[in-house]
Amino acid sequence: MSHILGNFTLIFFIVSSLFLIVNDANAVSHISPPPPLKQISNGVLSENVTCSEGLVVILKSSNNLPACIKQLSVEKLIQREWAIVISSQPLTDFAELVFKNGLIYTVNENNLWVESVAINDDGIISFIGTNNDIQNHIGKDTQVIDLQGKLMLPGIHDVHVHILEASSEFGGDCILNDSDPEEFIPYFQECSSKQTKRDWLVGWGHSILSLEASQRTPLEIIDEAIPDRPAIMLDQTSHSAWVNSKALEIAGFDYDSSDPNAGILGRDSETGKLNGILYENAGEIVMDLALARTFEMDESNYQGLLSGLELLAKNGITSITDAKVNLDRI
Repeated sequence: MSHILGNFTLIFFIVSSLFLIVNDANAVSHISPPPPLKQISNGVLSENVTCSEGLVVILKSSNNLPACIKQLSVEKLIQREWAIVISSQPLTDFAELVFKNGLIYTVNENNLWVESVAINDDGIISFIGTNNDIQNHIGKDTQVIDLQGKLMLPGIHDVHVHILEASSEFGGDCILNDSDPEEFIPYFQECSSKQTKRDWLVGWGHSILSLEASQRTPLEIIDEAIPDRPAIMLDQTSHSAWVNSKALEIAGFDYDSSDPNAGILGRDSETGKLNGILYENAGEIVMDLALARTFEMDESNYQGLLSGLELLAKNGITSITDAKVNLDRI
């Protein structure tokens, strides 16, 4: 044993000239001598090594000198060029980001509420606990945010959103509601006069129920308001579209047309003529024409997506599933 202690002492003094960290001024006196240290090769221990509690030793830039490590990986220690670390407390890696002094809900039924949380440089939560315990995870480069007692919740995942449709300016020139469709005529006229960049007029937000209950056919109403350019309005559910005669003409839909696959051409119950409502894929066919890709549209979609994601993040929604992404339009 004296021979082993002598070797360790020699190693200690040789390497201490490179780097030495002592987390506790009295730590050395409380640490019992370690067992013989094994060699490392290319940052990997050749066999398992058990060191005394709290003792961590690694030699700088070495492929064949002894190492005894606790918690941190050999690779991380070598990358940081640590030579010798002696601590009476378990060694922990410093966090990239720390939130403390908050009312933090964890969704963990065994530990629902904590005061602080640490996040590592991979964006993974590495610690949750008290304000006192979080101090062990704060280094000189750690960003610390004091929540000042505020509530902190896990990010919300929204499983059904339409971020591309809602955020791009190409997603809608006319924003409707569930009013009587006849009341949209002056609004359609105003909306059409303001949108002069494209041939198509696009909108959304009306109620399919109100449209189906209108006295006149939806086609007659929208043709009165927008007779000279193609127009398509997506309903609140995104499962039907309200179009005018110009749009039907461009799409090639008329009285003699059959319903497309997975779609229905709405018709007047008495005359059988198209009534301006296109259900499911029938509406998608016309929307593809209205939103045919251009450079300007791609740029608008991209910028809209960025602003939409920022708005979601501000409201605690950190991940989403877009429920309707048409690859021909993005």
